[in-house]
Amino acid sequence: MNDAQPAERRWRRRSLWLLPPLLLLTLFWGGRENAARWLQGRELRPHDVTAGATAPLGGARWSLQEFGVMAPPANKGWLPGSRAALAAFSVHVEASDLPTRWRGCRIALHDARGRTWLPAIEPALRVPPAAARGCVAAAHRGIAPGSRVVIIEAFMVPADAEPPWSLSVSMDSDRPAYLRFTPPAPG
Repeated sequence: MNDAQPAERRWRRRSLWLLPPLLLLTLFWGGRENAARWLQGRELRPHDVTAGATAPLGGARWSLQEFGVMAPPANKGWLPGSRAALAAFSVHVEASDLPTRWRGCRIALHDARGRTWLPAIEPALRVPPAAARGCVAAAHRGIAPGSRVVIIEAFMVPADAEPPWSLSVSMDSDRPAYLRFTPPAPG
């Protein structure tokens, strides 16, 4: 048998003791940029907007024009047992560089239990010619400053989703701040 010398055992022990700090240092060094990017992409500072009010975001003034939850049309691509939630925003454009400002635009629906839904892609909707389906589509229309556009989004929500609802609008240029709209209670 080959026994280790005392100096060799000492260096082996030192190496084992240095391994955890080196591993932590490597994780910190490689992960700090990812953590900063992750925090920048989070929606952390809400700006609450009541029904009928407007608020600035991404070089435009946003207002929730309409919101409703209903039974989806039959045979139009909706999952059985789901409901359709439709939101229409009226947006008054103030800036000319919307494709840059609205990069990473995200509209989401939230229910009373804290669940979140992004817009449904599959169900086909007929959107009026003056309106756009989603903020990315609206940003690339070449809308002149001073004009208005209606942005419509549809959400597929399960039957157990319950009010009070809220809608959030955020974009990369303004995160971590975002708009949180509270639709009026159905009357």
